[in-house]
Amino acid sequence: MPSLRQRKPAPPEEQIEAAYQAVQSALRPDLLERIVQNTTAFFEQLIVDLLIAMSIDALRSCTIQNRTGLQTTGVKSAELLLLE
Repeated sequence: MPSLRQRKPAPPEEQIEAAYQAVQSALRPDLLERIVQNTTAFFEQLIVDLLIAMSIDALRSCTIQNRTGLQTTGVKSAELLLLE
């Protein structure tokens, strides 16, 4: 006999978010361990690569905003983005 209080499944967005959090939680310790086990030169290059990737992404966002006519949030040029 089915229970009167059957649990309703979570919406797809919540299921995706829960799965994302689970994967991220599982990968985080492994990633940190791999970083710690490498040399300082590796870590320095990792940081440089990360900063470059972040700058490229910020430049893309700035370019898209300028092309679509949306205002950038206080950013006047790509050079300023790179300096941040």
